[in-house]
Amino acid sequence: MTTPAPARRRWWRPRLYGVILGIVVVYASVITLYALSGQVRITQDAAPTVDDTVVEIETRAVHALDRQLEVSVTVRPSGPLAQESPLAFDEDVVLLMIPVRGEGQVTIPKDQIVAPTVANIALDGSIDVWPFDRYEADSVVILPGHVVDDEFEALQTYYTVDGEVPGWAVTVQVVQEAELPFIQITAQRSIATIVFAMVLLALMIVTPVLVLMVAISAYRGHRKVEATLMSWMGAMLFATIPLRNFFPGAPPIGSWVDYLVVLWVIVGLVTGLAIFAAAWMRWTPRPDAPPRF
Repeated sequence: MTTPAPARRRWWRPRLYGVILGIVVVYASVITLYALSGQVRITQDAAPTVDDTVVEIETRAVHALDRQLEVSVTVRPSGPLAQESPLAFDEDVVLLMIPVRGEGQVTIPKDQIVAPTVANIALDGSIDVWPFDRYEADSVVILPGHVVDDEFEALQTYYTVDGEVPGWAVTVQVVQEAELPFIQITAQRSIATIVFAMVLLALMIVTPVLVLMVAISAYRGHRKVEATLMSWMGAMLFATIPLRNFFPGAPPIGSWVDYLVVLWVIVGLVTGLAIFAAAWMRWTPRPDAPPRF
């Protein structure tokens, strides 16, 4: 005795509601994680004083392939060398930045309005482990000072950090050592970026599973062989590379995801295409075969 149709619909209804609820929860979680990503945090023990020269660091971008952090550094006219008007200094101020790729020493002339300085801070890390790559710089010196008796004399400094780097979590820690501060920087991909990458990888893995399922069923004779399905399988194969290039952060060819996922996705798709071709050869009649009635 078959189950009535209303009873079957009632049996599927809780599952349907569960699937919809799961999709809503995942969607809300991804949106929340994305909204919280990109923030830059700074940690320092000292509090600002009237004798501090304020250095504002604005993070602009993380260049993972080049292993560098692009920042904009502005030395605010404050502290003992500041003029009454908070626009310029009474003396020439020298800004040291180590290690940076480019000019590591910038002179700010006296009586001149201070302009931001763009610098690329060198980081240690590797993009090959994307999206779990992490970049660090342990002893970054961004220090203003002035020349006294032909010697560089550092100014007492207080740091502020601003800016937003979408897809990244950047942490800056100020360490005071021997009265000369240095900065420790850590940059890693945000949780939202990692979740986004994992979802794309999961979707990529699903494609060869579907192709193999259809191909094996057709070869075993459980499903009718439709030659048009070969076009669909070929489209899945050629869609792999565009989907791989859509990864956030665009990891270079040869990253671990290529060896662990992308390569085997392509192998699975080609295998499924070969099995379906064999099924087509096995179950479709020859051109000279007598017609079937």
